[in-house]
Amino acid sequence: MNVRKEASEAIVKISGKQAINSLINYMLVFSSTPDQEAAKSALMTVMGSDYMTYLIPVLKEGTPAARKSAIELFAWNKDNKYFSAILPYTSSDEEPVKAAAVKALANLAGSDDQGKLIELLGINENPDYVADIQEALAVAAGKISDPEKRSSTILKAMNGKIQKQKLIPVLAKTGGREALALVLKEFENGNSEMREVCFKTLTNWHDYSASSALFEICASKNKTFEGPAFEGYVRQIKSATLPDEQKLLLYRKIMPYALSPDRKAAILTEIGNLKTCQSLYFVSNFLDDPTTSAAAAKAAMNIALPSANSKAGMYGDLVKEILIKVTSKLKGQESEYDKEMVNKYLTSMVSDEGFKSMFNGKDLTGWQGLVENPVARAKMKPAELAKKQVEADKKVSANWSVKDGCISFTGSGDNLCSIKEYGDFEMFVDWRISKAGDSGIYLRGSPQVQIWDTSRVDAGAQVGSGGLYNNQKNPSKPLKVADNPVGDWNTFRIVMVGEKVSVWLNGELVVDNVTLENYWDRNIPIFLKGAIELQAHGTDLAFRDIYVREIKEMELNLTPEEKAEGFVTLFNGRNLDNLVGNKESYVAEDGMIVVKPNN
Repeated sequence: MNVRKEASEAIVKISGKQAINSLINYMLVFSSTPDQEAAKSALMTVMGSDYMTYLIPVLKEGTPAARKSAIELFAWNKDNKYFSAILPYTSSDEEPVKAAAVKALANLAGSDDQGKLIELLGINENPDYVADIQEALAVAAGKISDPEKRSSTILKAMNGKIQKQKLIPVLAKTGGREALALVLKEFENGNSEMREVCFKTLTNWHDYSASSALFEICASKNKTFEGPAFEGYVRQIKSATLPDEQKLLLYRKIMPYALSPDRKAAILTEIGNLKTCQSLYFVSNFLDDPTTSAAAAKAAMNIALPSANSKAGMYGDLVKEILIKVTSKLKGQESEYDKEMVNKYLTSMVSDEGFKSMFNGKDLTGWQGLVENPVARAKMKPAELAKKQVEADKKVSANWSVKDGCISFTGSGDNLCSIKEYGDFEMFVDWRISKAGDSGIYLRGSPQVQIWDTSRVDAGAQVGSGGLYNNQKNPSKPLKVADNPVGDWNTFRIVMVGEKVSVWLNGELVVDNVTLENYWDRNIPIFLKGAIELQAHGTDLAFRDIYVREIKEMELNLTPEEKAEGFVTLFNGRNLDNLVGNKESYVAEDGMIVVKPNN
């Protein structure tokens, strides 16, 4: 074999492409497997698409071994125009030839070949051949540019004579909403064999869109499929290309069905790979449970401490409190090393209050009822305002309450307002609305970062949530639609500095440093301070996990990496580039920060 291979390679080196005819003749004359492998290997080094037609005589006149090698060369070349030339050999009486032809289809099939592949799938029962043809069909369908049309031909064939069980597995790779709906329907209504096929298809779905179906199966408590559905769901979310914020929401969604400590630990471990504040706060809830404390501690450490090749970790009083608790919960062979890492990080942590919780999960401490609007309140005398505040607070309990660790609203009444007023800040808040829902987050007492059901086309909600709805001069619509389905949780990250607001919805930037206009008096800028309000707008809704970090005036505008460096230059003597806050009132002059005239 080695001699033949070296001889073939030598011919190619000496003659180049001129050796192609000689090698093809060699394939026609010598029939042994070593001879064919040597010739095939050599041809792969010199043949291109222009020479593939030279192999047609081998297909027609060669020995079975030669035809097999020729088919493998066509498959290697991957030119769709030879699909029709190879297809007849899938019915060959010579098993090696047939097997090579069937396997070659995936490399040669185009979108227009789906019909022939479906016919071929219908007449084959050999499991290996069926799997190869299914792969070819998926590849052919995948060459259609529109993802929602890739399953169309397969779905039409479902009404034909071919067994559905042969086509359904292909849908896992072609995907699409219609295909997913069909598989779920067949799972619900089919016999045991069909249910097995459909379930396996759902767990193998090419993207995480099938996770919703797996969630429903898991939630149904089906004894046969509940466990595998849970595992399939977690596996799909883990491999999905989603923002960390969205992955956290999806892991939290399945957590109530983590019915054993091992399942809880598996989810906590995955959340430990999500470097978000919400992830840290969530896993910290499991530190006091002996069955989950070790997994939660490891996850919290991974989230809060700097990643490899980074000096920046999370900071703040709440983070410090969590990490101190982590040191007493870490278990396992590396626990002493892990504790040392955590303690070392605690000694070097950036000194900053960081995020604080605005909601304790138990009651409405820190919140109060709405008294008119900021302009009207400013005109009230203290005694009048105090009286109206008492009246507003009495109304809160009729519409706002705490249920299952969430602030819930029943659909009537006024906004719920933070007692504390905020200037510049960064906040996180999760929210969930009902069908036709409408709400929002008021910033400094002014409307609003919009929340609504995107199906409300009549109201313009198809643009998505997160926009600065009441803006007239500046952009009011979000940059993209990033909403989760109604009934699922969403999460906002909102940053407000001066008049500018940025919003991330489920990890996607939807508002990029846009001026929030003063709704109450459009002749003046937004108020310097005000309450954060949860809007009441006539529909049921809920909020949870509300955290806020105050941005101090003239705070250093640094990345976490820069903060971790220690002392830095706050003012460079030339400009205010390194500063954020109310810079409009200041100017850099003669190496000093000077208040502008008339300020």
